[in-house]
Amino acid sequence: MPLYKYIAKGVGGETTTGTLEAESEDRVALTLQNQSLFPLRIEREMEQVALSPKAKRHKIKKRELSQFIRQLYDMIGSGVTLLKALELVESQTEGKVMNEMLKSLVSSVRGGQKFSDALRAFPAIFSPFFVNLVRSGETSGTLDQVLMRLADFAEEQEEMRSKIKAALAYPVFVMCVGIFVICILLTVVVPRMSGIFEDLGQSLPFLTSLLVSFSHGVIYYWWLIVFFAIGIGAAFKMHRRKYEGKLFWDRMRLKLPFFGDIHRDTEIARFTRTLHMLLVNGIPFVQALEVVEETIENVIFKEEVRDLRTGVSRGERIRERLKKSGFLPANLINMLVIGEESGQLEKTLKRIAESYERSIDRDIKLATSLLEPVMIVMIGGVVGVIAFAMLLPIFQINFLIR
Repeated sequence: MPLYKYIAKGVGGETTTGTLEAESEDRVALTLQNQSLFPLRIEREMEQVALSPKAKRHKIKKRELSQFIRQLYDMIGSGVTLLKALELVESQTEGKVMNEMLKSLVSSVRGGQKFSDALRAFPAIFSPFFVNLVRSGETSGTLDQVLMRLADFAEEQEEMRSKIKAALAYPVFVMCVGIFVICILLTVVVPRMSGIFEDLGQSLPFLTSLLVSFSHGVIYYWWLIVFFAIGIGAAFKMHRRKYEGKLFWDRMRLKLPFFGDIHRDTEIARFTRTLHMLLVNGIPFVQALEVVEETIENVIFKEEVRDLRTGVSRGERIRERLKKSGFLPANLINMLVIGEESGQLEKTLKRIAESYERSIDRDIKLATSLLEPVMIVMIGGVVGVIAFAMLLPIFQINFLIR
């Protein structure tokens, strides 16, 4: 039974507080009256589900989140209450972390807590962007429409990730096969061939001798190579955690030929798409910028958004603030300024987001189509050098025999 917290006054005027398990508030009031107490306040205590540390910190897959939002929207759009919809989704969920999360949401909503507040208990799963949109839907009574937009947004993001994975699948496969072949050559073929040359007592050419030495190094000191690689990776990760390191690497990413443009366009598409969704759902512009700032990954762009938010909050116009930007392209700034002046900023943001998303899709296809032959040439070149180095002594023997 639910637990109720009460404040009551006794016959002598003294105030008493406590808790009671009862079917309803009326039952609590009746129980207190039978004890000669006059109830002043009765509140149902929020039921809490004990969450494991993993459930609080662990992230679920984007596909699971997308499916959860879509299921919730379909049920609420069909007239099912939020609580009933959460209970139905919970009954169909098998994942441990997802199941614990849904139990907590069901418990919180059943206890009278707002859905948006219940989502805050899982910051690793539900971003401020998600929570703020849900809160706007609750306030305006359009939660089903908000969930529909969130579901579409999540599915578009998942589709983009799937395209990237599919495009990179073949180049990654080629790279893995190439590395495997090179490892076999260095650890099996080269040592056996070098043994044959040693038995013949032949002096090895410089390139062959260098390859044999490298092969012996890989065989006998592989643990040192692994340790060195782990150390480099750990040092890079620690450097990235610091603000200066993140700023340096984010700046380097933007300066990369071709791939820097893709990274910049991705951040701009995320910025415009997120800001559009927030504004359409009634979030004030300054508050929307604050939420968008948390969704941006690149530190340089994040600072640009922060400066924009600070300037607008002080009464500065978007036009004046954007012109000071050293990151955003001039055509994007002009489109945003025109959108602001015409009062159609939301539509302008949507058009910009769609334009940049199409551009990113084209660039990714082009990058992967170029990556395949480049990787094949690189791996083929390494294998060719190894083969040439091992054939050099044979050519030398034939030359001496003649």
